[in-house]
Amino acid sequence: RGAAALQATARLAQCVKDAVACGDEPSRLGEAERLLRSVVAGRDALLGPDHPDSLEAANNLGTLLVTLGGREAEAEALLRRAWDGMRQASGEANGAVLAVRSNLALALRAQGRAEEAEAELRNVHSGLVKGVGAAHSDALRVADALAGLLLERRAVADAVSLYRQTLSLRELQLGEAHPDTLESA
Repeated sequence: RGAAALQATARLAQCVKDAVACGDEPSRLGEAERLLRSVVAGRDALLGPDHPDSLEAANNLGTLLVTLGGREAEAEALLRRAWDGMRQASGEANGAVLAVRSNLALALRAQGRAEEAEAELRNVHSGLVKGVGAAHSDALRVADALAGLLLERRAVADAVSLYRQTLSLRELQLGEAHPDTLESA
């Protein structure tokens, strides 16, 4: 398949994932998986496994596999591949690299490897705070994920502190009535 066909397939897979996220039939995630596997294989063959588009496809498939559940080890391998390749090309602090690392933390968490997931989320949060600031929506999203993981790990004081920081920043940035602020409260 050509690059244009692979790009169209990747867009279709994203549309299916987005439709499911908006309440469409969850059974359509299998369709998204089939499409994304096709994109990964096609981009690997056409562009090579280290090409940025191939790494993006690996990240997308890995993230979907975490969502589907039961294939977290495969997801981890895809996400590590994407993270390693993107990190070598763009550096540790790049926003896309941090996003893939955050996805990797989700895969580790889903496998019950909370300590490793916590370390990854702490690194992602630190990188985002340095890069875009603590009040940026991406930094706040990762802070919420980290706080939730800390709570699961029974580090209640640390979780509460992080939740309070997140709430305070959202109140300042978005106002008290914003849905994201209310979700933090």
